[in-house]
Amino acid sequence: MPGICDMEFLFPAVLYIVSFSSLIQSQQQSQSTCSYSIDQKGRKQVLCEQFRIDLGVSFNFNPNSFDLDTKVLIVTGSPSKPNQFNQTSNFNSTIFEEIHICYAPQWEIIGDDTFRLVSETLLVLNLTHNGLRSVNEGTFRNLSRLTHLHLDNNRIGFLPSSVFGYLTALRVLTLTKNLINNVEPRMGYQLGNLEVRIAKLN
Repeated sequence: MPGICDMEFLFPAVLYIVSFSSLIQSQQQSQSTCSYSIDQKGRKQVLCEQFRIDLGVSFNFNPNSFDLDTKVLIVTGSPSKPNQFNQTSNFNSTIFEEIHICYAPQWEIIGDDTFRLVSETLLVLNLTHNGLRSVNEGTFRNLSRLTHLHLDNNRIGFLPSSVFGYLTALRVLTLTKNLINNVEPRMGYQLGNLEVRIAKLN
């Protein structure tokens, strides 16, 4: 999903904006900003950009506290101003159809249950331009409705052979600019439904 995390691409028509200063309490100098908008499909989306998010530890950022009709979550920054998202707890909301978390170089590991509770609704998962080093066999467990998975521009060096085995609806997978040297042969059988497969080995 090229451009979705680039600031100039997001929200061409902002219909209304809500500040979430009460949701994100930071004693750091960096400020956090979240704003609502309507995307091209008529869905409510929330954009959080260029700030520190540390789920469940130092800051009170709760992705499950947004309006119940919010369908798209975008957490992003830029190469010069990355956000400091560092996931330490799970997404408990069942409302999101798309989750985009980008430009978080401190985020290195995805927990096995991170996205389990959004499995009934999640269609698009975009985790590009982060610091992810590993993906476990259970990382995408139960995401049977997921159609798009983007893992480009990370530091992933190895993929377990069954890591995508649960993604029975997956149609688009991108893995460019990682540190993957080879792919298990059986992985190809699990990805037979893909319409687009971009996995440049580095």
